[in-house]
Amino acid sequence: MKNTDNTLGLKSKIILQLSFWALIALLLPLNSLESLMAIIFMILIYYSNFHCARIYIDNSNKTKIVYTLVNVLLSLLLAFLMSILFSECSFVRMLLIFFCSACFSVAVSRGRLLLEKSAEHNEIKQHQTEIELKHLRSQLHPHFLFNTLNNIYALCEIDSKRAQQSVHYLSQLLRYILSGERSGEGGRMVPVQKEHDFIKTYLALIYLRMRPNVHVIYNADITEFSDAPVLTLIFTSLIENAFKHGVASGKECVIEFGLTAKSQNEIHFFTSNPYFNNHESNNPESGIGLENLRRRLEIVYKDDYKLDITNDGQTFRVDLTLNYTNNNYYYNA
Repeated sequence: MKNTDNTLGLKSKIILQLSFWALIALLLPLNSLESLMAIIFMILIYYSNFHCARIYIDNSNKTKIVYTLVNVLLSLLLAFLMSILFSECSFVRMLLIFFCSACFSVAVSRGRLLLEKSAEHNEIKQHQTEIELKHLRSQLHPHFLFNTLNNIYALCEIDSKRAQQSVHYLSQLLRYILSGERSGEGGRMVPVQKEHDFIKTYLALIYLRMRPNVHVIYNADITEFSDAPVLTLIFTSLIENAFKHGVASGKECVIEFGLTAKSQNEIHFFTSNPYFNNHESNNPESGIGLENLRRRLEIVYKDDYKLDITNDGQTFRVDLTLNYTNNNYYYNA
């Protein structure tokens, strides 16, 4: 970002200098002492305003008026001096040339400064957004680890082999999460194939602690567009939510998940789980996990996602469609 800003500033300065010298060549061809003196005065006015143009951005209207009057008086003084030194020199013409030179310098310099200020503002905004995304993502880690370790602890007393398998699955998941953090891609886009592998391992880990009355179905259709970009760990909260609210003791529970890469730029994910009126859990449409998900979607995908939640009294279903466009926060990142 900083390199881009520096390039922008350098280009604007070069354009500014070239445009000024083109203006001089147009108005005052160097063919007499009169033209030489006029050029010297133009340079004086031009570069004075060039370095003082910030006054027209950061100061009050009163200061701007005073500064404009100073320019007018300076132009009058130099035009008067030219008319004294050179009897054939037109006072009005010199006045217009000097004042236009000042106005041109202020206008172009002000535009350059506004561009630099806008770039600086965008950089600060981007930095703040990155911090918020990292914070949102960091909220997932303790919650995920707490639930997993708690399940492994319970399995240690019931089935030591399944507990060992859980530790193995957990190490795979942590390797994926931590590798993203180390590479700097922890909050960014990854190929959907990587998220698919993560989901399979995550579901296998969760299923180890489930009772026989719980049946998990996961279907994925991503072969054709396996490198389609998707935000890392974006489906984790939906998976946790389905198990949290879709499992009841002593009842047959079928929990279904589906991941489809419809094209290189469109991905669809859904969860479907039973809805129990007397379930001891909270409302499945609320909670920190879903709030975290919605905020990440708003920041990264903006208007290019669709989150549908339906509940017919028997089945609770969530459909999430993600579109990768140039409007995304991490587009081409």
